[in-house]
Amino acid sequence: MQIKNHNSVLLTSVLLVGLLLISTTALYADDTRAPLGACCMGMDTQDQCLYLEEDECIMFEGFWLGEDSNCDDCGTEDYGACCIKLNDNITCLMTTPEICATQLGWTVFRGYDTDCQEGGCIPDCGDLNFDGGVNILDVLYSISLIYKCGPRPFMEETADVDGNGYISILDALYLIVAIYRDGPDPICPGLQPTRCDYQLITTTRDCE
Repeated sequence: MQIKNHNSVLLTSVLLVGLLLISTTALYADDTRAPLGACCMGMDTQDQCLYLEEDECIMFEGFWLGEDSNCDDCGTEDYGACCIKLNDNITCLMTTPEICATQLGWTVFRGYDTDCQEGGCIPDCGDLNFDGGVNILDVLYSISLIYKCGPRPFMEETADVDGNGYISILDALYLIVAIYRDGPDPICPGLQPTRCDYQLITTTRDCE
């Protein structure tokens, strides 16, 4: 009888320790979980909304309203394509410009009427700085990239405006002629999905 009591106490102790470990593990997991926010599945409805992490919302192609946001706000905000470049990876998040500006990496809010599903994160050919236009700033960006190891474009393919597969001073000259001399439009074959044989050879490898 004493042995049975001893075994019961031992079993109870083991169960308590097990529950304590499970609780601690769950608590630690909650502490390390990314913040949740309202993920709206439609721009004009509150019917489809989940509380998700930002990465999960992107996976479901939703509209993430930010940390600790409320599903009641779905349909009350203006959204647009937020292009995010981090470690050479480009993602698109439908959200507000305010939230877009808080993301890690190079962020570009494309406007309220843009959509991630319609090539919203593909710049126009020659728009190296991805500001929505092709102008003298892109010429300066190109020269800085070639001679000063300046920052790379959002998409390097936008810099090959003459379409020869190289980024060189010829591209800067091509842009100047296109902008100020009514020359031919920039080409950028790397931005054309049908050009599967295209390979861009940069002249800035020494800048790595």
